[in-house]
This record gives sequence, C-alpha cells and structure tokens, in this order.
Amino acid sequence: PGDIKQQHREAYDIIAEKYNAWTTQYDHRRLSNLVELYVKVPELATGEGSARVLELGCGSGFPVMDKLLADNPNLTAIANDMSSKQLDLSQQNLAPYAPRVEFAPGDMANLTSPSDSFDAVIALYSFLHLPLDEQATMIAEIQKWLRLGGCLLANFPKDDVAWKVWDLWLDEGIAIWHTGMGVEGTVKMVTEKGLEVEKAEVEGDGTQIFLWVIARK
Repeated sequence: PGDIKQQHREAYDIIAEKYNAWTTQYDHRRLSNLVELYVKVPELATGEGSARVLELGCGSGFPVMDKLLADNPNLTAIANDMSSKQLDLSQQNLAPYAPRVEFAPGDMANLTSPSDSFDAVIALYSFLHLPLDEQATMIAEIQKWLRLGGCLLANFPKDDVAWKVWDLWLDEGIAIWHTGMGVEGTVKMVTEKGLEVEKAEVEGDGTQIFLWVIARK
C-alpha cells in the first residue's frame, strides 16, 4: 500500500471537517467509555491533585479532550494527531483551556515521554492505522509512560485484518487503511506488554463496531 502514514496524514487533512461532523453520531460511545475510565482512575474527574492525560489521535479535540479538561480544572494534557488540519482545529476548540493542554503534532510512534508521566492514555480510532508491529511497540511505550495504577483506554478492530482498505471513505474517493489483531490477539498483545486488561468488550453501532479496551498498569 505504499507510504500508508503519509496517505493517512494527507487524507485526514482533506476530510477533517467532514469526518468530524460524521463522527458526532458516535460521540456517545466515546463518552460512555470515558466515564468508565473515570471509574477506573477517579483522579481524572475529581479535580484533586494533578492528573495528566495523553490522547493519541485527538482529532478536533471533541468530545474526549474537551470533556476531560472541562470536568477537571486541575487536569493537564497532551493532544497528539498526525493530521495538521485536525490539530489546528483542536487548538481552536480547546483554546479556552490553554495553557493546560499541549499539542504534539505527528506520528504517535515518534513521541517520547518520561516514565510514569500520565494517569491515563487514550487512543480512540487511532491504533488501527498503525502497522501491527508498531501497535505492539506503542503499547510497550504506553506501559512505561503510565503511572502505577494508570490506565489505557483504546479501541481496536474486532477482527484480525491486515490492511483492509476503504477506497471511498466518506465518498471522497480517499483510501483509508486499517489493521488489527482481533479480540484474542489484541488482548494477548496488551497483556504481554505489561498491562492488566480490565475491560475487553466488542461494542458499536451499525458498521462502527470495535473492541474497546481498558487496561491498567
């Protein structure tokens, strides 16, 4: 498939606003899982202490990062996206929360962070764009970045797929690729990288059915 990451970067720059409008119909799924994350990591929502979160593939900042920052006035965050257009939108949408949020452009695989930096790492609809070996590498990095007791919230394709392509994504004639290890493979991979899986459930609406995972360090 060529330089998949460059294709995705360019594609999301083109379809950013249309994609963001389309995904609002699935916001409830993201937010219900965020509430589950709050239960697992209460300091995210209490406003006490200095909770810190990393979101990989933050998109426009809605709804996840916006809710995190709105719910907890002491929370700080890093928002990452490979699409410069999406990150521009995120900076605009999250401007009321400056300077509590930093923006990290580019490939998540190139991010670095000290160990024990975050109470939570969130990656929704973003791992699926990584090659399988990079998914495993990212989980290993996240395990290091999480503080003890911190959690990863992420979703993955429910099926074992190797570079499935949507050629007419949102009717724009743009190819978007995704890959995944399926339910058993994903849970095995997350566990082997040192996280304890506390939730692994297939959830979704219509064609948007994914494996949702919460895993604790």
